[in-house]
Amino acid sequence: MVMRTSPSKSQLLDFVRELDTLPDNQRYGNLQGKVAIDLGVREPELPASILQAGATRCYVTGQPAYNSIDDRVVKLDVEGLVDALPRTDVAFFDARCQPGFDHVNGVRTLVEQLRRTLSPDGYAFAILKTGFVMQGFDVSNPIVATANEVLPSPEYLFRDLLADCTVRTLGWPPASGRYETVRLFRLSIKRPTLLLILGRSHSGKTSLARDFQSVDEHMHVSNDYIYTEIVTKQRDGLVPEFARELAEMAGDGSGKACGAFNRALESSPDLLVTYVRWLIALIPRHKRLVSMDLDLIDPGQVSLMKQMLADAGFSVWLVMR
Repeated sequence: MVMRTSPSKSQLLDFVRELDTLPDNQRYGNLQGKVAIDLGVREPELPASILQAGATRCYVTGQPAYNSIDDRVVKLDVEGLVDALPRTDVAFFDARCQPGFDHVNGVRTLVEQLRRTLSPDGYAFAILKTGFVMQGFDVSNPIVATANEVLPSPEYLFRDLLADCTVRTLGWPPASGRYETVRLFRLSIKRPTLLLILGRSHSGKTSLARDFQSVDEHMHVSNDYIYTEIVTKQRDGLVPEFARELAEMAGDGSGKACGAFNRALESSPDLLVTYVRWLIALIPRHKRLVSMDLDLIDPGQVSLMKQMLADAGFSVWLVMR
């Protein structure tokens, strides 16, 4: 078995000093203006290096003996991964520094911690370990027992433990055992993906949505449903105050009125902003993928809508005819 290593880099500190030169990390290496957190890495020089990389503040956990005269380094009197941590832009974690770290369930806890701690565009640099899986069995085992600890297989780590994260491998610190691999990852929590299918009426948007669902059974939100929802709320007098003008433009619910409503959205940025505010509340967030069709093709309005949905926490992709 061949183990890939970076002999010159064994600590997280070694990588932090070269964040802006690591392959596939240039846009993440400059921490200018970011608030960072050291999740118990226990490398005394790490917070200073994080500040040198541009961070404006660095919180530190799990280092009771760490001292600094720099008031931008803030010690937190907590140990391990806990609920009460400040909101930050970038986190640093090294599983090797955590006493008795559970490399299976502990990774799940780490992901939940990042979900609570990181800002919507935040990310983490984390060193995690995996084990080598014995080949030749009909079913591959997800965990590996080494002399000192239990490690997840690479497949189990990527497909299950880190399933809610986008993952990029940045480095390979040397392993201490022959049956393990150590990697430096950049992790960020996945946003729910919203696939917008844009085009004029009768251009095949709904048919394409059905085809997508046959490949991946996800949830689809129909433009016709949203329109009907607005018309119904208008009839029942249940329109939110912010959407009064929008609802009045919806008309009587006929096909002709729906077409006129869509053209009004395309010609008025103010109406489109109101529509998207209404729409955001109707898009499920517990799904990894949601598709939606919309009778909209104007580039400026499409860009405006995409930006609003991205700001609301969605990863937005476009299909346009």
